[in-house]
Amino acid sequence: MNVLYKKILVLCGFLLPITAWAQSRPMLSANLTTLDIGDCTFNTTCNKTFTLSNPGGDPITVEKISVYDTHFTISPATPFTLSASGNQVVTVSFSSSENLTYKDILTAEAQNGVEVVEVALSARAVYNEDYGSKTDYYLATQDLWGEALKTALNNIIKNNTNNSYNTSRDAMFGTSVDAINNGNGTKTLECIYTGRLITMSTSTARPSASSPEYINTEHTWPQSFFNENNPMVSDIHHLYPTDVDANNERSNFPFGNVNRTGAGVRCHDKDIPTQNGTCSNAGSGDWSYLLSNVYEPRDIQKGNTARSLFYFMVRYGNLGGFFTAAQETAIRVWHANDLPDAKEKARNTGIMNFQNNRNPFVDHPEFVNRISSFFGTATGAPSNALPASVPTAENFGEIGLTQTLEAEINVINRGNAAFTYTTSLSGAGFQVVSGSNGSVPAYGYTPVRVRFAPSSITSYNGLLTITPSTGSALNVSLSGTGNSATARETDHTQPAVFVVEKPYPNPFVGTSTLRFATGKAAHITLTLHDVLGRTVQTVLNEQRGDGQHEVDIHAALLPVGVYIYRLSVDGQVQTGKLIRQ
Repeated sequence: MNVLYKKILVLCGFLLPITAWAQSRPMLSANLTTLDIGDCTFNTTCNKTFTLSNPGGDPITVEKISVYDTHFTISPATPFTLSASGNQVVTVSFSSSENLTYKDILTAEAQNGVEVVEVALSARAVYNEDYGSKTDYYLATQDLWGEALKTALNNIIKNNTNNSYNTSRDAMFGTSVDAINNGNGTKTLECIYTGRLITMSTSTARPSASSPEYINTEHTWPQSFFNENNPMVSDIHHLYPTDVDANNERSNFPFGNVNRTGAGVRCHDKDIPTQNGTCSNAGSGDWSYLLSNVYEPRDIQKGNTARSLFYFMVRYGNLGGFFTAAQETAIRVWHANDLPDAKEKARNTGIMNFQNNRNPFVDHPEFVNRISSFFGTATGAPSNALPASVPTAENFGEIGLTQTLEAEINVINRGNAAFTYTTSLSGAGFQVVSGSNGSVPAYGYTPVRVRFAPSSITSYNGLLTITPSTGSALNVSLSGTGNSATARETDHTQPAVFVVEKPYPNPFVGTSTLRFATGKAAHITLTLHDVLGRTVQTVLNEQRGDGQHEVDIHAALLPVGVYIYRLSVDGQVQTGKLIRQ
């Protein structure tokens, strides 16, 4: 994307550098500007590499490589040193549990922020689960949020085939869904609200609502709210084995959190299959509670109940107006605190084998976070601007009183929404010469150019404050030292050369222009090299007079990639990075 480096602009009417620095200074370059990892199966790790290079004549230390999104990780660890003309392979790893597309900007900083490379990262995590004949079951949910995700999930799960309540109950009480096969001709069932276990013969389809089992069928979404109609009444995704007394106590009341020790609270535990609701151990999370017509299941059932309600809302809608915003607030917390365990996941598969659909919130609990409201209208993907600055400190070093140096500070956006910014600067000797205000696109950057022009032999300190339209202000500390001119700097017989500005535009698509000046007539060559140092194009090779010059570099002859330009004036050399997009 962009390499930061300093440039001497004006000296005694000519454009003169410290020549040795121009010839040998270390540089940082990457062999690409974008890195797309592509599709990656969820909950796996995918890797891709790029190469950092130092085309300069001196070693360079890469102090840090940064990303914001934690789904991306980088190796090797920093710091590390690149020798002159040296390379380092950098591995970008990606992993996510959600089928979403992720983007970020990787920044590599060297020479205390003098050299910065940016690489735009992208990757897409995908769900590729097959369930029997249903391949890529959740493919249609890729990158969806809010109402679009609700619609996609409804289309996936709406064709359940259960239309007989008795047949569904037989399946639910069977060993493929809720009962545990004991291997001796018996099976065990557990009440979801009390935890009471009952054992019965595997040859018996369903337990009795009276002695000895006292087990009935709980409809998480009460039957009275949909007039006991199919397929809702038979949909096992919200049906559960329940003690008769607990089933009656819950009635058709909404779910929520109650004061477990409050006056009039009623509760049930596993030791009493038929009881009057008296609480001998009020407050225990192993009990279920009823107070003021609100029912709170025991802790181990709360997540299951929440996911059954989420499923029902997406599959059928708010039938009878049973679901409320207050219920949603409570059960979202239940869902987060009691995620699906192996038993619930196995139950989901057993139901799938019977009625040909799954509860998506058991398979992918993260879907809940992507639906901001089940009760109301859900919003789309979150939109966030994430401002940052690279580097956070800029040291211009020592320069003569007749010199000026410039550096670029990049205002980076690691978010998916654009923002605008303004700047302010304090401290004598520093000036913002371009980019004082502007906008930064999603996952992009905008440079702010700062000039250092000392007027006395002393140390200078300043502060550049970048104020984005969202988020906190970004502070970049500035420092530099004024020094007397050197003998080299006052020797006007040297045909010195220095880039007035970096090639502009850079990156470029059509044409980029390089501007420079010479102190006297000289033979000038301008060549382009790939990151391995091989010459790919000679742009200029001729004698020119002194003064200002411009050379156009055309993209038509260059493949997309990163190049190093080498400008030579009678043997004095300046190099830099150029990006063809």
